This record gives sequence, C-alpha cells and structure tokens, in this order.
Amino acid sequence: MIDKLLKLKTINSHVFDDMPWYQAVDIANTLGYTNPRKAFYKILSRNQADFEGCTRVEKIRKRSINTTTGISYRAYRATLLINEEGIKKFLNHCHKPIAQKYRAKISKNKQEEENIE
Repeated sequence: MIDKLLKLKTINSHVFDDMPWYQAVDIANTLGYTNPRKAFYKILSRNQADFEGCTRVEKIRKRSINTTTGISYRAYRATLLINEEGIKKFLNHCHKPIAQKYRAKISKNKQEEENIE
C-alpha cells in the first residue's frame, strides 16, 4: 500500500542488511512539505521512541557540480535514512493529505478484518 501511495520505486533508496532504506528528506518531499528536512526532524524529535530502529544515519556519496566553476566533485554526506516501518510511523504522525488517505485506508482495512472475525 505504501509503495503505491508514495511511489517508493522513484525515491532514492539504499540497501543495508538486505533491507531497503529511503532518504527521509525524499519521503517528506513526496508528502508535499515545503521544508522537508525541517518537517522530518520535527516529527522525529517529538516521537523518538516510536522511530527506534526505523532510522539510521549513513554517509552517502553524492555527486555535485559547483555552479560557479562548473567542476564536478563527489562528497560523502551524512544522510538520514528510514525503512518501510519508519515510513508507516511517519505517516501516522504526519498531517498531510496523503498521510490522512493512508490512515483512512488502514482504518478501513482494520474494520473489514474485525467484521470477518
């Protein structure tokens, strides 16, 4: 469900320990935050216990171009990564329309499961 909602295949991902990890800033950007880094850290800092084991910081190699000189260079930058479980938790704390849509689907699925039992 998350894959369809956020189109995870189009978001930068990295594999560590056979698990995909996504750049947290890209997730927040996909949700429509104007300042994705600030938004993600704000939610993360308020709910640190919820995100235990769902986030990690890795030094990711990025290619950049100096716009003044036109010289290309590669640099390692500390990047906050989040796994799929963390994305679900982020959506539960987020107030954007996509997150509300996700929570509505989850609620509907739970109600259907309760009706079956």
